[in-house]
Amino acid sequence: GEDEAGPIVSGLAKIPGVAAAVVDRSFYAQAIKDGRPVTDEGALESGHGFSSARTAPYELVSGRAPAAADEVVVDRALGAAVGSELTVNITRGRERFRVVGTVDGPGYYFSEEFAARQRPGVAAVALIPGKGADTGAITAAAKKVLGDGGTVVSGDGRAELQPAYIEHKRFLGVQLISAMALLGIFTTVFVVASMLVLSTGMRRREIGLLRTIGASPKQVRHMILGEAAVVGLAGSIVGCTVGVLTTPLLLSLLEGLDVTPPGMEVSVAS
Repeated sequence: GEDEAGPIVSGLAKIPGVAAAVVDRSFYAQAIKDGRPVTDEGALESGHGFSSARTAPYELVSGRAPAAADEVVVDRALGAAVGSELTVNITRGRERFRVVGTVDGPGYYFSEEFAARQRPGVAAVALIPGKGADTGAITAAAKKVLGDGGTVVSGDGRAELQPAYIEHKRFLGVQLISAMALLGIFTTVFVVASMLVLSTGMRRREIGLLRTIGASPKQVRHMILGEAAVVGLAGSIVGCTVGVLTTPLLLSLLEGLDVTPPGMEVSVAS
């Protein structure tokens, strides 16, 4: 219950290195536009208290955080302007809310009091580490605070808390990218090997002349492999450059096939 969880949340927030302990409540929320529900596979868990946006993390793009029960912050992709009215279908039926802000990620974010009424109790608490904090030490301390009263997950283990539809999309995306990569590798090896054999065959006369003037088979072999290595290196550099530049196109393709988790972004680090 809420009263029982209060001391636990307070204890987690006091762990050294923890910047904030955020209670994450998820509940059904789905916007109604033009008289129809907006398509949302994650609608069953799209509603949250505004503080949950920090766990994504999503940032406030415009407006402010919700303060009253009839206020909501939405994904800017929804196209709802700050100050406009929005009908949202929640557990107890349709209600009108005033959009007071937008964030750069999916979901509907209400005031903490409203979220607590929709989803009483505490199912998950997110610990946000401070800058330079030791996450391993935080994890160990959290386990001591919780004891047998809960489970601590960190790193890749946090995927357990994601909605099933996100994990399904991630699985499909990984399978598709893996298939494309294997196809690319097979095609590359086949084409390069074929071209190398063809090129060597067309240079039989040149190779014969080299052998005539004293070149050993080892020297000829090194020459051919060296040329292939230079061409391969140049091709790799060009291919990597083109690959980085066309990454946004790949992301668009995956989004078009609906196999990317919500809010997925691609960044290139040097």
